[in-house]
Amino acid sequence: PAPSPRGVGFGQAFGLTLSSAFFATVPPYVGDLAANELRACGAEISATTPLGLHFTGSMAVALRVCMWSRLCNRLLQPLAHGDVYDDHDLYALIAAQAWNNFLLPGDSLRLRVHPSSVGPLSHGHFVALRCKDAIVDTLRSQTGSRPDIDLKDPDLTVDVHLKDCHGGHSHAQISLQICRQSLHRRGFRPAGFAAPLKENVAAAMLMRSGWPCATPTPLWDPMCGSGTLLIEAAMMQLERAPGLQQVAPHWQRNHATSLAELRQEAAARQGAAQADWPVDGPPLLVGSDLDPYAVRIAEQAIQRAELNDFISVKVADVRQLSPPPAAALGHLICNPPYGERLGVPQAAQELYAELGAVLRQQFAGWTAHVLVHDLEHGFALRLRAQRQHRLRNGALETTLLHLHVPATTPTAQAGDPLAQELRARLQKNWQQRRRWAQRQGLGCFRLYDRDLPQVAVAVDLYRDAEKNSGPLWAVVQEYRAPAQIPVARAAARLRLLLHCLPEICDGLLPAHIILKTRERQRDGGQYGGRGSDAPRLMVAESPHRFWVNLGDYLDVGLFLDQRLVRRWICEMAAGARVLNLFCYTASASVAAAHGGARSTLSVDLSATYLRWAADNFALASLPSADHRLEQADVPTFLRDCRQSFDLIVLDPPTYSNSKRLGDDFDLQADHRALVDAAMRCLNLTGTLIFSHHARRLNLDPEILQRYDVVERSDAAVPLDFSRQGSATHRCFFIRHPGRRPPRRSPTESA
Repeated sequence: PAPSPRGVGFGQAFGLTLSSAFFATVPPYVGDLAANELRACGAEISATTPLGLHFTGSMAVALRVCMWSRLCNRLLQPLAHGDVYDDHDLYALIAAQAWNNFLLPGDSLRLRVHPSSVGPLSHGHFVALRCKDAIVDTLRSQTGSRPDIDLKDPDLTVDVHLKDCHGGHSHAQISLQICRQSLHRRGFRPAGFAAPLKENVAAAMLMRSGWPCATPTPLWDPMCGSGTLLIEAAMMQLERAPGLQQVAPHWQRNHATSLAELRQEAAARQGAAQADWPVDGPPLLVGSDLDPYAVRIAEQAIQRAELNDFISVKVADVRQLSPPPAAALGHLICNPPYGERLGVPQAAQELYAELGAVLRQQFAGWTAHVLVHDLEHGFALRLRAQRQHRLRNGALETTLLHLHVPATTPTAQAGDPLAQELRARLQKNWQQRRRWAQRQGLGCFRLYDRDLPQVAVAVDLYRDAEKNSGPLWAVVQEYRAPAQIPVARAAARLRLLLHCLPEICDGLLPAHIILKTRERQRDGGQYGGRGSDAPRLMVAESPHRFWVNLGDYLDVGLFLDQRLVRRWICEMAAGARVLNLFCYTASASVAAAHGGARSTLSVDLSATYLRWAADNFALASLPSADHRLEQADVPTFLRDCRQSFDLIVLDPPTYSNSKRLGDDFDLQADHRALVDAAMRCLNLTGTLIFSHHARRLNLDPEILQRYDVVERSDAAVPLDFSRQGSATHRCFFIRHPGRRPPRRSPTESA
């Protein structure tokens, strides 16, 4: 058959000498590690794609990659490519290749087909049959014989990848697979056993964690399962080539001399590394698991890999673990079960909390590297991650947390005067404020707000209004420590507080503590998404109900320090037309509506927070016709506004450089123009409540001259934010000169 006019055959272009271009497929998020591997084998990286790496080099380089790569899935050599519109075009493209150069009489063949997603080539079985027919018919015409089909261990594997293109056709890439099977298969697993962690993902975890170490170091996997991480760690430390038997028979036959040299080199490297490994004493690589069946599988795999002298596994509960007495420092790495594998999500939370407790109590000074599917599981460890890397384990998106277990644990600090003072302060606040919150009808309040200068942390407690007897949730916000305080000391004090909270607050589980870091945001980051799976709760602020999201954003959707301002708005809003600027989640508008406002208009640029505001209004069962939400830039809205309002709430951010704005917003420079624009929309007897969190900002003198201004910052501080009497935000009542409202609220008069 004639070659496809749209196809290009690499085999034809270079005669009997195949191209020196190769393609290695790799798991997601490890492309940088795989590139380092390929370069170490002598490859030159030419391009990277989401699926893998293109590189150039001799066939010896490709065989070295096949033998030594711990991360790649498959190694392919492109043969031909071209646009195809139907199975006839695909048949012609494949039949145009010189298959007699690759398959001899009696050889076996396997096809790996990736069909297109739509169109005539979307059925994988049909595409595989047409590709097989093209190769078989071509060989029969060239040699008079046809190859056998072997799905397990063929002489040659042909990879056909069809990529969708605009116009309804596909682009076909025909490649030859150099490896026997996927390179992640090392050959030591018992037949028929499918482990939850692939070997190349385990290798990526170890590489990200800094393994192998320069000197022999203890490594412990407390939830080893079938022993994948332990075996991979031993092979890396002993420099065993993972793909020693992975080269497909066709390439073994044609490059026997090169393979023999590579195997000799691999044996020499392994012998030198093994000579440096200590043989006296117990094995340095230790694993344990609660499941006896998993431990038996691990023992079989270790024996098949001939690593009995280097790895020890046992049946043990993670809560009963302790490191070897002589191992002051070491390397702990594990892939704990997720909620899906345990069957009960809460069981996963408890498991991670127990693991964190064991690390803090028994493995002080070690480095720990834990793979988590849900970042909330990472919070349950109660150890601060120094770094983290994304990995994909099968179909699951996971995160590898790199933790340093402090040499001094909170338990060891129990006799520290600071620990005693902190515990006493938390106990006092808990006893006083929980009773006060119950009397006030509050489902959320601040427990601790940098009460001790040495522990710069804020702790807010939340309870779901629908589950008043349910567990507490805590959001712990760590403030950046002053430059003169060492980072390690600040981290130790934070761990001390995290250790005390569950002991003092009844109903607070370690897994229900969410840790955040609060520092100066210069990029609008305070409202940016964080991608957590933390819960969304309905909290009470009598008589209101609001939705809060504890983990997805730095702020949870409700500013607790403005609780009294919302109360004032509720009391002043009866019969008023209310405008809420920079409304965020519209909690002030909901308060005004509860107070009997004739109408409310809430303006914000964020569609996300306006949807949140709509949920708050729906929670309050308020008619949407009287309470509108508008997505707009506030300065632009005020410039074009032709309406008049009786009460305006202005609560701007301190700084914003939203991409939807033409210019950055800086409250220091822009607050006078903003107040003037808002006052133009305020009727003559109305009130503008100007509230902000820039505590060092003083009002422009022009504002003080033009309007009647009363500062109510001190009166706006709730009891749970009254640390040392300092106001957490500034609050001003601004009115037109010589005008007073027709009536004053009781709270304002007081």
